[in-house]
Amino acid sequence: MVEQLRKDLMEAQDRLNRNPTNSSCPPSSLPPWERSIKPDDEKSEQKNDDINDEEDPPKNDGKKENQSNPSTEGKKQEPKDDKKKPGKQRGAQGFGRTQKLLVTSEITHRPECCKGCNCGLGLELLFKATGGHFTIDFVLPKEGGIGLQGTNTKHIYGSIECPCGFKTTTSPHRVPGQSGWVVDLGEWRLIGPMLLAFLVFLKIRMHMTLSKSGELLSLWFGIKLSDGCINRAIREAGRAASHFEPEIIAALKAAGLLHMDETPWKEHKVTRWFWVALSDHVVYYTVGPRTLEVAKRILEGFEGTLMTDGLAVYRWYKNRLRCWSHLDRKAVGLEESWDENAAFFGAYAVQTFESLRQSIYKMRKMEPSLREAEQKASEEIKLKFIYECIRRNDAEHKATRAFSVEILNDADVIFRQIKEPEFPLTNNASERALRNIVILRKMCQGAKTEEGSKAITCLASVIDTLRLRKREIWSFLAEAISKCRSGQPLPPMPSPA
Repeated sequence: MVEQLRKDLMEAQDRLNRNPTNSSCPPSSLPPWERSIKPDDEKSEQKNDDINDEEDPPKNDGKKENQSNPSTEGKKQEPKDDKKKPGKQRGAQGFGRTQKLLVTSEITHRPECCKGCNCGLGLELLFKATGGHFTIDFVLPKEGGIGLQGTNTKHIYGSIECPCGFKTTTSPHRVPGQSGWVVDLGEWRLIGPMLLAFLVFLKIRMHMTLSKSGELLSLWFGIKLSDGCINRAIREAGRAASHFEPEIIAALKAAGLLHMDETPWKEHKVTRWFWVALSDHVVYYTVGPRTLEVAKRILEGFEGTLMTDGLAVYRWYKNRLRCWSHLDRKAVGLEESWDENAAFFGAYAVQTFESLRQSIYKMRKMEPSLREAEQKASEEIKLKFIYECIRRNDAEHKATRAFSVEILNDADVIFRQIKEPEFPLTNNASERALRNIVILRKMCQGAKTEEGSKAITCLASVIDTLRLRKREIWSFLAEAISKCRSGQPLPPMPSPA
């Protein structure tokens, strides 16, 4: 009994000692007041409390719902929901825009050609205004200028009666519905393309909530927009950016080396996963479950080399690399174990990976024809390490056994860089790409709907791809939104600089 208590205590100490330096725990798992302290000085583990999100069942007080009422006789009784949905209710009174801004310019959309006789409609014919709307937008400063310039453009639509008797009317363009999107897309919009690109910048790059974005516009630019208006505009920008998704996927599958990773993502009350796949010049994001089907859907048609962590869903892909950073942290965790044999094996694993890493760095500086001796020495170190893993394949220590089995299952993938030292040793590229998404998730708590998640993935894919290609982002995004609203062909994604 005492021996069993001793083993349980050692396992508990190893579990409490887990931190980002010796396990796969993310750096954000440390409390804020300990992130600036070196892990060697003080270690802690963040405790996560389970939250019960179950809803209380509706109460039944035993009263009849359809009792007769003299004041409601003759009227159709509608069922009443015990719990109202958040937001504006159906049939509730609406409120129009109350802020009045000075009009900086006015655009009259006159019909140029009669739809009846195809004759030109000159300026001498009477134009009768029938409707219009305002568009608030930003103008970027010219070269040498300072500050954004705001505009409030008044668009007027109307009709002209042709001498043939046919009346031609102009109206703002409305884009037909698109599968998977509920938000409308068209020219009848209050928020202009560049202002919308600015709101996307605040959301995706600055990780600001809708209320903070509205507060910034109100205080510093004098533009008052509701949270619902900003939310709808960002989803509209996501729908416009979704037209670049086929082009991004095609460039992704043509890449020679691909990094993939995933992180949890909140979508209302459901925990999903935010996937990233990136190469040297393209980034693709998507949201879905952490399953083999999603991985196969992303990699369908890809024939290059894949760099991943130890997630089992990637094992079906043979042309693969393993990230050494994850294995290093697990080896450090064994080295710090209270179990004497596990600590000895962990120290040996840390020393092995460090020796192989230095050997690979040395081979990268050599000509391929001069690497034979260094590769032979590295192969001997690898074989000795694999032999030690085989000896511990059925060890009593759980972490030692799991680490040994992981090495043996992926030995060819893990030590592939010995023969091909040009390949990277870590999956750091995808980790850095997901860092912005993790911050956005913590600041904005994910998305409320599937459409919101899709809008963020489409916008982030376009923005990060342009950043990798070192191209201008926000003018391109504003141009794409403007052309998409008016039904014009979208510009292609710029090639790498």
